[in-house]
Amino acid sequence: MAAEFSLRSLRLSDLSRVAELERACNPQPWNQEALRAYAVENTAPENRCVGLAAENLKSGGVVGYLCAQQGFGEAEILIFGVDPLYRRQGVGRILIDALMENLRARSCPILFLEVRRSNIAAISLYRASGFSEVGFRKGYYADTGEDAVLMRKEFIR
Repeated sequence: MAAEFSLRSLRLSDLSRVAELERACNPQPWNQEALRAYAVENTAPENRCVGLAAENLKSGGVVGYLCAQQGFGEAEILIFGVDPLYRRQGVGRILIDALMENLRARSCPILFLEVRRSNIAAISLYRASGFSEVGFRKGYYADTGEDAVLMRKEFIR
C-alpha cells in the first residue's frame, strides 16, 4: 500500500464524503440512503457485504471507496470510485487488492463486476488486477444506453 494512504472499513461518518465522491465518479450515483444500507450498515459477516475506504493520511479524508456483496459462491462489486484528484496513484488498486484478500479469507472463489464500455481506465485497472472480460450487457446503463462489460476474476484456491 502506498505510504500516503490507509485502508479501513467504511463508517457512518463517511457517508456524505462518499456520496460526494459518488456524484463525481459515477453518472448514476448512489444516494446516501443506498450507501448507508449497503456500504456501511450491511457489513456484518452474515450479510456478506464489504465496504472499504481509502483514506489520505495527510488530510484524513476519504479519497476512494468500494462496496461488494457476496452470495451463492460469488461476489460482485456494487460501487467503486476514486477521487479524480487521486487517480493513477494506486488508490484503486489498493481497494481492489484488499477486497480480493477479504473474499479469499471468506472462501469466495469468484468476483464479478460491470463497467461502462467507454471506461477504458477502469477496464485497464481491472485487467491489471487479473479480471477478464466474459460478456456484455447491451444497453445496461439507463442514462446513456451504453453497454456494460462484464468482467470476472477467479481466485486460486
